[in-house]
Amino acid sequence: VSIASAGGNRILGILRVLRLLRTLRPLRVISRAPGLKLVVETLITSMRPIGNIVLICCAFFIVFGILGVQVTHIHTHTHTHT
Repeated sequence: VSIASAGGNRILGILRVLRLLRTLRPLRVISRAPGLKLVVETLITSMRPIGNIVLICCAFFIVFGILGVQVTHIHTHTHTHT
């Protein structure tokens, strides 16, 4: 029983690899179209600067989120004792 099960897992693994290769099929079109190749290369090279901008935006959201919670906390404590 375990031999049949191991064989089934192996076949599923092979099918997953074939599915992955099928998803890479559109990349052949990129090599045929020079304009599309330029667009893809530009997108890939712009990933690092865009990632830096996203990190800076996340830092600002965190800082201003903490400040907002602190200000709201202080504001509610000063006005609830009246």
